[in-house]
Amino acid sequence: MYMEENKEEKILKAAEKVFLSKGFFPARMQDIAEAAGVAKGTLYLYFKDKTSIYIHLISHRLDDAISMIGMINKQKTSATEKMARFFDEIARYFAQAKETTSFVSIENINLSDELMKKMKVQVKPKMFKLVDLIAQIVESGIKSNEFKKINPQITAMYFVHLIPMFFISRMQFINAKDRNKTIKVLFFDGIKNEKESK
Repeated sequence: MYMEENKEEKILKAAEKVFLSKGFFPARMQDIAEAAGVAKGTLYLYFKDKTSIYIHLISHRLDDAISMIGMINKQKTSATEKMARFFDEIARYFAQAKETTSFVSIENINLSDELMKKMKVQVKPKMFKLVDLIAQIVESGIKSNEFKKINPQITAMYFVHLIPMFFISRMQFINAKDRNKTIKVLFFDGIKNEKESK
């Protein structure tokens, strides 16, 4: 069983590299098999088609994020520190995986109907779970008077949707340190000057 899991992981890593270099639509199962060092037939023992592989990769990314926020949520720190820690971990991840930009964003703006249907079934529930976990932190921050009395779910969704800013700012060649600092300030403090708002 261990060897099977090892081979599946090898295929997924190879597929990610192929998708990054060729793009999802031009990539072929043969390309993935060659990159993974396995026969094309072996590939089909693990995955039905390249769409299944792509969904699996996105699903893995969300599993990692869910696991991360779950661990952070258990820490005995303030809600603000938990949110900041999760933000920093996301920023660190994208700093290490620069190629992910094309894989997650531009390449997949015009996904096929088939792929979108599968995304809704397999990925959407995990996205909702991630939002729920973040909402729990927001709710605890409201109870401790760290945060304003705002809708935790909407706040959590807003927080999750900050992630594309990492992609967009990279395309604009914005310095990573400035980008991370600005996004964090905008989330926690907003855009309005405190003196002006009084």
